[in-house]
This record gives sequence, structure tokens and C-alpha cells, in this order.
Amino acid sequence: MASEEKTKLIGENGSIAGETDNENTVDIAIHPKPQKPKLSSRFTQFCKFFSSFPVSVYFIVGNEFCERFAYYGMRAVLVLYLTFQLDVSEDNATAVFHMYTFLAFFMPIFGSMMADSYIGKFKTILIYSIIYAIGCVLISLSAVPCLVANIIPVRLAICIIGLILIALGTGGIKPCVSAFGGDQVKKGDPSLLAAFFSLFYFSINAGSLLSIFLTPILRRDIQCFGADCYVASFGVPAILMICSIIVFIAGSFLYVKVPPTGRNVYVQIFAIIFYAIKERFKKRKSGIKKDHWLDWAVPKYDTSLVVGVKAVVKVFVMFLPLPIFWALFDQQGSRWLFQVARMYTSIGVISIHPDQVQIINPIFILVFIPIFDKIIYPLVRKCGIKVTTLRKMTIGIFLAGVAFILSAIVQIQIEAGADLSAPNDMTYLKLFNPTSHQANVSIFNSNNTLILNSTVEPGDFNQSTLSSGKYSLSFTVESSGSKQSYNYGVNLNSTLTCTVLLANSPTVKPYCTDMNLARPEVTKYEASVQYINSLSRDILFSIRQDQGDEIYFNSSVPALGISEFYRIPEGEFFLEFSNKSIAFSVLNGDIKSLLVYANDSGSVFLQPSLGIDRSVSFLWQIPMYFVMTVGEVMFSISGLEFAYSQSPASLKSVMLAMWLLTVAFGNLLVFFVSQFQLFSSQVVEFFFFAGAAIVISFLFGIMSYFYKYMEYEDDGPHFIASTTIKKTFSESQRLAEKID
Repeated sequence: MASEEKTKLIGENGSIAGETDNENTVDIAIHPKPQKPKLSSRFTQFCKFFSSFPVSVYFIVGNEFCERFAYYGMRAVLVLYLTFQLDVSEDNATAVFHMYTFLAFFMPIFGSMMADSYIGKFKTILIYSIIYAIGCVLISLSAVPCLVANIIPVRLAICIIGLILIALGTGGIKPCVSAFGGDQVKKGDPSLLAAFFSLFYFSINAGSLLSIFLTPILRRDIQCFGADCYVASFGVPAILMICSIIVFIAGSFLYVKVPPTGRNVYVQIFAIIFYAIKERFKKRKSGIKKDHWLDWAVPKYDTSLVVGVKAVVKVFVMFLPLPIFWALFDQQGSRWLFQVARMYTSIGVISIHPDQVQIINPIFILVFIPIFDKIIYPLVRKCGIKVTTLRKMTIGIFLAGVAFILSAIVQIQIEAGADLSAPNDMTYLKLFNPTSHQANVSIFNSNNTLILNSTVEPGDFNQSTLSSGKYSLSFTVESSGSKQSYNYGVNLNSTLTCTVLLANSPTVKPYCTDMNLARPEVTKYEASVQYINSLSRDILFSIRQDQGDEIYFNSSVPALGISEFYRIPEGEFFLEFSNKSIAFSVLNGDIKSLLVYANDSGSVFLQPSLGIDRSVSFLWQIPMYFVMTVGEVMFSISGLEFAYSQSPASLKSVMLAMWLLTVAFGNLLVFFVSQFQLFSSQVVEFFFFAGAAIVISFLFGIMSYFYKYMEYEDDGPHFIASTTIKKTFSESQRLAEKID
């Protein structure tokens, strides 16, 4: 081959270049590293990079950005919508979420069949995009209660139909868009193809990051129909999906449209498999032996095609354990989201919505990919350890199991604070000091034995755990420059929480309640509050969301009295009494006692910080996301590379479709676990998934040890790698944040 017919491939840093001829041979040459370009030169290169693509590419990239925004935006708030708005239980909401994801990753088989065999990629993308948009609109309409007189079953039915249409749409689009974009790139320029995939995956990341950040804000910070505005959080993605169709159609006259082949490769594969089985069974007594059972399909079917089917079957066996990773990974959008809804989601004055926490994963992805690619993997290789795709995938599955062990530990901490009742035969005693001076308290049992000395600061409280029974309280407080001592008896009831005001009054009695009955509904974004009136007069209390707005509660509390608990939504409020208005705030899951007391000058104060808040911070989920994302980087990208590299060119779409099926069946596993409620608690369920992943990682590691890698050129299988194919694929996939 003449040297002028060769195509030069120059690496990004200019240090390595390869020359590829039409026979797929590669020569590697070392070139001096160029000087660092000046700023103007960098800008010129930047402009040249974007101008090198056909104009049609930008319509496809814009379409993908809008579609990914719609997909991830709707997905981010889905389980909260099902639970908070449509009264679906957490288990059923989890089942719906994962069945929807199963369909979304199962449908690419049919989308690729339509595109490759019947109507082509352009028409397939257009048809499924319209179905997708209709589904988005239906879900948005289901969030409008007045359309169907707020009949929950009707709204739920509309939502489910919308989810099915979205799953059909995204599944049909998924296998076609990236390939259709690749069709637009000039053939014979693998570096430009790799650059396109980098731009394409950047649009995926940009769409998902932006939507996961914005849709929870639209949901929570805007009020619609007196509640969270799911109309906006679903409506904006629906609008973006409609925009994606418009953008896609706008570039139709520019697209390179490769006609469909007219043959169904899936039908061919199954025909070969069934024919080989039939021939093997028919000639089982003939004494004829074959190297492989699929060889019985020769000579009816071409040898090269049979060899390709062998590769498919070989990789299919390796894929069998992989759904467990996706079973764990995709619970970030369901079980982990429900978990963080029960956690404290503020950092100082900054409040984060629970569904925004999911953004940690794509942020970590963008950080970890270059770190692993440029630092960790090269360091491991320098240590003499061979880094293979299957080894990385094994570690990725194991790390997913570790992440779920961490999630189980966090869940244990959450549930440890969930039971607010005192232990059997015990009582929680809360002593409130309504005065403006320090109070010293002594508690004696029925035998007049001192069991507790305590100091309670002004406007504060102390809580102690005591055995149920009769007690006498003796407390001393300074008043008008002199110390006054008071005594009275209390009877503490088992498993209850009893509140006592340290006040000199014969009317003071302990207020005892089961705090579990006071617990608000976390899934309804509620908090519980009670009023403690330490003044010497009766007070009528009112709670408003904002001054002048509708009153949530009116409650008359007698002098030195304590009200029952009232449930109010999360947010900012005003407590109004005696022509005073004092602001306070509550978060989802809070249980607060609002103490009203007066100082020596007669000024009235509110102490709103007393009570029980969610004690576990969402920051404890960061290690979970950290480990899971490291596992994703090692598993997902390596899995894509494995699926691509272990198949001949004619069957790569089949192999990638099989890879997507591992995602589908992983979600199907979660569907069955949640739908049939196989475990007694969430902690046990987390440990089950963790144990399953760790066991399967060892099984997959053993399978990987015996696996023999095959690498392919366009004309068939070879044991010598095609550097051009390998280089193009690895460059194009490095920025993949997750499966498209």
C-alpha cells in the first residue's frame, strides 16, 4: 500500500501517532511533544474542533440534550410524586419505578430492529420521540388534580399510561441516536468519530445534571394547587421533549440517512441457534463430533455468521451475573431517595431537596473518569498488575455491594431514632424551665431516694430516662433576687414521654404522650408541633404560613398548660398569640415543642428549637454515592467496552442490546423484591442486595479468570487486536457518565 494512501492518527498531546492503511495494520511512531499553545491558538483549535463537524451533528446533539433532560428530570421526582401525591406506598412506588426502568431498557431491542431492518434510524427516532412526548404530557396532566376532580385512581392510571409511553419512546430512541449521529461523521476519520462521541456524551451529562438540579426546585419551591408543583417539574421536561422533536425535524434535510438492510439479525441468530440444536439432537447417534455445538448450523449458514453467533453466546454467558449491579445501582432513584427523605438535608443555612441529592452521582462521574483514566489505571499498570475489562467489572460489582452495606448502616441509624417510645417499663421525663433563671432539680423515687440531680437553663429543657412509677420533684429557682424552692409529685407512665413545667402552681401536671403518635408523615412532608404555655393566663395560639394567610390551627392552651401535637407542612411559619407574631420554621420529620415564656420584665418569648429533629444528616449518604460511583466507573464503562470489543462488526448492535438487557433485568429483580415485600425491614433488604452483589462478584471473578478474550477486525475474528477499532472505541467512551 502506497504511503500516500495511509491516514494519519495523531494523539491529542501530539506524542503518539499511528498510520492506518486499508488493511487495518497500524504503525506506531513517537513524535516530540509540541510546545504548549498560546491562548489565541487554543481558541482557534476550539473553534476548529466545533467547525469540523457537519451541521447535522448539532441538531442531533441538541435533540439528545433535550431528551436526556426530559428523561432524568422526570425520573428524579417520580417516586416522590407517586408517594406524596398519588398515595402509593413506598414498596409499590419502588416497584413502579423499576418496572418502568425495565421497560426503558428492554425496548431498545425493538427500536434497533425497526431502525436496522425496516424503516431506518431517522423515522424510528421520530416516531418514538412523538410517543415519548405524549407520555411526558400525560404525566404532566396527571399532576393537575382538578382535571379529574382529584380522583386518585384516575390520576394514577394516567400516570402509569404516561410512564409506559415514555419507556417505549426512550427505549426506541436509545439504540438509534448515537449510531445516527455516527452516520453523519465522514467515513474514514476515526479521530473525528471519537470527538463526536465525546460531544455526544457531554450533551448527555449536561442534560442529566441540569435536570436533576432544576426539577426538584420546580417541584418544591413553586406551589401549585396548594402543594408541591409537580406540574412544573413534569411540564418543563415535557416542553423540552417537544423541543427535541422540533430540533430533530429542523435538521432533517441535512442528515445522512443510511437505508435499512431489510434483514433481521435477531431472527438470524435465533435461527442458527435453533437449527444447531435441532441438528445436534437429530444426529446424536451418528458418531459425528463438532468442536462447538453451534458448528452443527454449518453449512446451511455461513461460517463467519456462525462464528459471530458463537461470540454472542459466549458473551451472553458472561452477562448472566451482571443484572445484580444494576439492581443495586438504580435504587439510587428509589430506595436511596426514600432514605434521604428521612434525613436532615440542610448544611447551615443552605437547604437541599431530597431529590437533588441524586446529583452527587453524575458530579462524581465527571470527576472520577479522568482520575481513573489518567492516574489510577496507569499507576496500577506500573505496579505490574494487568488491568482488564473483566477485572474492573468484578471490582465494580463488589463495590456496589459495599455501597449497600453502607446504606444499611445508615438505615440502622435512621431507624434507631424512629421509635420515639421509651423502652418497656421506662419513661422519658422532659423538664422545661419556663423562667428566665437557672433551675436546679432533684428527683426522688417513692422511697425518697435521690436518683437524679439536674440543672436546666432558662427557656431550655432536660430529658432523662426513668423507670415508670411515682416520683417527687424538688427544684430551686432564683426569683426577685432570692432563691425559691418548690416541690410536687409526678406519676410517670410506662413507654410514654412526660413533660413537666418547673413552675410554682398546684395546677401543674405532667403531660404524657406516646411520641410515636406524634410522629409526622415523612412521605407527606410534615412536621409536628405542640405549644407549651408557661404564662399565668390562658392563651389562644394560631399558626399561619405567612402573615395574613389562612390559619392552619387555632388552639386555646390554659395557663401552665401543654397542647396536643399538631401536624403542619414543612416550611416557615408564624405563631400568633396575645397580639404577638413570632417566626419559626420546621423541616420534614421534625417534632418540636414551642415554649412560650416571660422574663423578669414581662416580655414574652418563644423557644422554637426544643424537641426532636431528624438527627441523621444526608451527608452520611455521600460515602454511599462515592463507593457506588467508583463501582460504576469500573463496571459500566468497562462493560460497554467489553460488549463492543468482544463481537464482530456485524453483531455489535446485538451485543450492545444484550448489555442494555442486563440493566433491564436488574431492575426487574428489584421490582419483584419490592412488589412481594420479601423482607421484614429495609435494613434486611439492603443487606440482602449487598450480600448478593458480593457473592456474585466472586462468581464473576472466577468466570473472568477462565474467559479468553477475542478481538475483531471488520472481516472476522482474530486473536490480534485491531488498534484502530480499539482506539476509536476507547476514546469515544471515556466521557460516558452512564448508559445512554
